[in-house]
Amino acid sequence: MKIAIINDTHFGVRNDLQAMFLHQDKFNKKFFQELKKRKIKTIIHIGDLWDRRKYISFVTLNKTREIFLDPLKQFVEDGGTVHMIPGNHDIRYRNTLSVNSLSETLGGYPFNIHLKPTEINIGGKEILLVPWICDENEKECLDAIKNTKALVCLGHFHINGIEMHRGRLSDSGLDRNIFSRFDFVGSGHFHHRSVYGNVHYLGAPYQFTWADYNDPRGFTIFDLEKMKPEFLDNPFDIFKVFHYNDEANGQGIQETIDTSNFSEYANCYVRINIQKRINMYLFDQLLMKIQKAGPIRISIMDEHSTEASDIEIDIENEILDTRTILERYVESILSEDEWVKTGKPTMSILSELYNEAVALETIE
Repeated sequence: MKIAIINDTHFGVRNDLQAMFLHQDKFNKKFFQELKKRKIKTIIHIGDLWDRRKYISFVTLNKTREIFLDPLKQFVEDGGTVHMIPGNHDIRYRNTLSVNSLSETLGGYPFNIHLKPTEINIGGKEILLVPWICDENEKECLDAIKNTKALVCLGHFHINGIEMHRGRLSDSGLDRNIFSRFDFVGSGHFHHRSVYGNVHYLGAPYQFTWADYNDPRGFTIFDLEKMKPEFLDNPFDIFKVFHYNDEANGQGIQETIDTSNFSEYANCYVRINIQKRINMYLFDQLLMKIQKAGPIRISIMDEHSTEASDIEIDIENEILDTRTILERYVESILSEDEWVKTGKPTMSILSELYNEAVALETIE
């Protein structure tokens, strides 16, 4: 018996960016096709269906219904079962699950929403589902983790010592040892896929920011008989890098310009990393071809310059949120190598501070 586990879909991310819905839709189609091919009959979504904690726009509701919720409903109508638990982005108040987006938006769908720690039986195997742990339900959740006879636990956990992003470990949260009784623990929350003994952070299915560049994304097929996960990668990238060096590879760049329509850059964030530029005409040709493809945004990074420039392709009047503004500032002052070494850890720290600020804001 095999089940599909998906988490951290964050629909509505980047302020309802339409290109992001296109990016998510491409993978969602592959996701449902794969389940049909493998005859999977159970899907478990382990938190953060939505991105915003305070509200969901009509655009996001409409697009999410179209690219995920209706196909999920069809999956149930075809004989499948769907289970869901809320993550921290699915709840309005940080100390209670009483107001949550799953209950408020999915009432008309045939999904099983679990707001309390719940044991479910699939193919004779018990699985403990644990929603986001907050002040109100902490004792109930920890008691369930301690006393269950299930050998599989799925939740949306903030565990101490886990790599949240590449190179950045969590320095707060639950003690990993409380999960030692389980054969397999699968968690959402941190978007970077990682394994710590029996604890598996399954990773987000899509790329959301430049911090996700070149970091595997996808979903998980879990074999309940063998107690073994299989990670299926998302082949679609929304963040693209073109390494430009016309001194070492001018002929190759010209051939690329002449033979490619650059369609892979449509509705994507593109960074041109200039290692050496001596032929401005060739560079302008490249830039025009990429622009013609219709990217969301082009960033030009020159390794030999302290300045960076951006070219905005206004395809949809993107409104920037605080997190995106912080990310753009950091990426604008660093080269690609510096971004990998310094930018991602810096963004991790800024993201933590931002999340803490949002959590501590006055709740009306």
